[in-house]
Amino acid sequence: MRRIFNSLEYCKVGKPSMDETIRIAQNCESFMMSSQEPSCFFTTGFLNDLFSVVKNQHVREIRCIAAGDPFCECEIS
Repeated sequence: MRRIFNSLEYCKVGKPSMDETIRIAQNCESFMMSSQEPSCFFTTGFLNDLFSVVKNQHVREIRCIAAGDPFCECEIS
C-alpha cells in the first residue's frame, strides 16, 4: 500500500494517508470543482479496485474537496 501511495504522490494525484479511512489532501481530481456530494469517481474507483483485489475490501468516498470538505476521504469496508 505504501508503494501505491508513493506512486500517487509522485504522479501528483494528491497526498494520501491511511488509518481507518484513506484521506487525500490536495486531490487533483477535485481541483476547481464544485459539487453537492463526493465526486472523485476515478480516485474512488481506482482505490476500490485495488482494495478489492489486494484485501477483499471495498472503498466508498465519504468526503470530498469539491463538496467543500478540507480533504477527500474514503471509507474502507
